[in-house]
Amino acid sequence: MEAKEGQILEERVLFQGKWLSLYQVDTKIGEKVIKNYEVVKRTTHIDKPFDGVTVIPIVKFKEKKSHLLLISQYRPPINQFCLEFPAGLIEDGETLLDCCRREVKEETGYTIDRLIGMPGDERSAPVVHISPWISKQTSVVYLAIIDGDAEENQNLKQSLDPAEVINLHTVEIDETLPSTVKALADKLNLAIEEKVWSFAVGFGLTKSI
Repeated sequence: MEAKEGQILEERVLFQGKWLSLYQVDTKIGEKVIKNYEVVKRTTHIDKPFDGVTVIPIVKFKEKKSHLLLISQYRPPINQFCLEFPAGLIEDGETLLDCCRREVKEETGYTIDRLIGMPGDERSAPVVHISPWISKQTSVVYLAIIDGDAEENQNLKQSLDPAEVINLHTVEIDETLPSTVKALADKLNLAIEEKVWSFAVGFGLTKSI
């Protein structure tokens, strides 16, 4: 079935905070009009087609299995620490790759060796929508290869904002990744962010189907 084209008829600001704004939107799809749809927007959005990056860090070693590097940080909306990938907003004048390197360095202390966007086209990746039902927030996802034996990755030091509390977690990457991630979350009473679980399940399926 061919998708019908939609259009915004009117936007009304309901609330504007420091970081987020809430809008009420009237839209039209074909002949159907939808009124008072609630939309969240970032007040810090810069003039780029993406808001930030998400990085999937893989720590490789010469003598042992590769590890998936995860973080957990407190998220007030769910009143719980959440298991996530390093991520953050791009700064004005910053490239995507520089943003990836900065966010991983700040949040984990690790130095990235190589970034992969797409198989066969390592430096590019598509812009993806995070929660299109409520927000136009976008991200670009990169896989990061980290040399776990490198000298700069031995004495890790985070560089966090005053309001940030971020814990590091590593798990071996193999066909049991979904159960390993779930066991880690259960043991530490962590929520699991959707992208982390999707990656774990996807990786597990590649080894079983």
